[in-house]
Amino acid sequence: MTLYAGETVIIKHTATLDGEQLTNLDVSDVLVSIYEMDDTVLLSEVSMPWSSVAERWEYSWNSPGPDAGKYRVKIRVSGLDGSDNWEYQILRTKTKIV
Repeated sequence: MTLYAGETVIIKHTATLDGEQLTNLDVSDVLVSIYEMDDTVLLSEVSMPWSSVAERWEYSWNSPGPDAGKYRVKIRVSGLDGSDNWEYQILRTKTKIV
C-alpha cells in the first residue's frame, strides 16, 4: 500500500521472545519515536497502544506533507524486568498527485 505525504500512517509492531509472540501482558511498555533522516525529532517517545483485535501495538501518526519524505521510526520495547530492546524502521511517503 502506498503511503502518501500528509496522510495518517498506522505504525505497527509485533515482538517475539523465544519464538512466542509477546502481548501487552508480557512487557511494561512499547514506545515509538519518529525522526527526520538528519535526526530532527518529529515525535518524541510516546506509548504505542496495544490492539487486542490485531494482536499488535499500533500508533496513528499524521505524516508531514505535502512533499514526499523519508523517516526513521524507533520502536523500544521495555521488559517487565527493566530491560530495553529497540529496532528502527524506515518509513517513506510519496507525493500525492491529484
